[in-house]
Amino acid sequence: MHFAAEGNHVAIIQKLLVCAEEAQLNRNELKKKLLLAKDKYGCTACHRAAEKGSLEALETIWSLAKEVELNPHEL
Repeated sequence: MHFAAEGNHVAIIQKLLVCAEEAQLNRNELKKKLLLAKDKYGCTACHRAAEKGSLEALETIWSLAKEVELNPHEL
């Protein structure tokens, strides 16, 4: 997710979401494993997208965060 977000690869982010659905991740797992997961530097995929100016990836992540009712302050 981090590399896809950093590189603005929206299609990969969407494919990850499809895989998460197929794995039947619930909202909490989705939040924890995709949206709030941190890399070794303590950054989330959202941080990486913002850092690299990957606007489409950032919008996709933000949309997913809204869908799973993630508090914006958590991102």
